[in-house]
Amino acid sequence: MLQRLWMTGVRGAPLDAGTHRAHRVRRAPCGDAVLIVDVDQFAGIRERHGAAAAEQVTLAVVACLQRRLRPDDRLALLRDDEFLVVLTGASGDAVPVLSARLHEDVQALRLSIAGNLWSLSCTIGAAARGSRPCGLDALVRAADADLDRARREGGRRLAD
Repeated sequence: MLQRLWMTGVRGAPLDAGTHRAHRVRRAPCGDAVLIVDVDQFAGIRERHGAAAAEQVTLAVVACLQRRLRPDDRLALLRDDEFLVVLTGASGDAVPVLSARLHEDVQALRLSIAGNLWSLSCTIGAAARGSRPCGLDALVRAADADLDRARREGGRRLAD
């Protein structure tokens, strides 16, 4: 599915399976912030309706996220149900605003899968570079920790 996903026009570069290292994204500016968008219903949809339905969800979320991103931002599939958004040049103040908008956009999605209408929700973790320089890997680890905290607090929301 990854190859098909990149062929559908996802900006950015595919990630090595199971790691946080991007092929071409690593050579591009790492950005001032990253978001990890986790689709809450993904596993249930995949288990109930199979891989084709999971791919339908993935492509719908990709389209939803891309509508909000700027041309220099990057979007990559991090794990089956998680998307990495690299916000090039974003200020720390802009991150909560964009996170909230992406959260609302995903929650507004309605997908017809096997005759059932599905509403999606997501949990988003975020990390901004701040005043000290850091690489993409450090930002992804920080956003992942932020996402884990949001999940422990019930999910379906933005991390603080």
